[in-house]
Amino acid sequence: MIGTLGRTAIGLAAARMPSVQEILRRALTVFLYHEVSERPSMFSRECGLAVTLRQFTDQVRFITETFNVISMDELLVGQVPPRAALITFDDGSASIFRQAVPILH
Repeated sequence: MIGTLGRTAIGLAAARMPSVQEILRRALTVFLYHEVSERPSMFSRECGLAVTLRQFTDQVRFITETFNVISMDELLVGQVPPRAALITFDDGSASIFRQAVPILH
């Protein structure tokens, strides 16, 4: 089974491959987060749905350097540039508001 480090390395390498770059240029990529927390709920922990604040910060940095992050409003009116991405959150856990939102501003 590939661990987090392995998936990250594969993702970073793939994002720089010409064929993957072409797909990303034409597609909308959606990044979905469930919980950003140093102490995730048991459900998030058992299902691998949480990232630490440091992981989230690093991932957002990578996303903003690699993609053109857009809002839902931009998507709904068709303002979708090449390499467009959305950063979304499942549920409304308090950790999202305490940990993730300040990083995105």
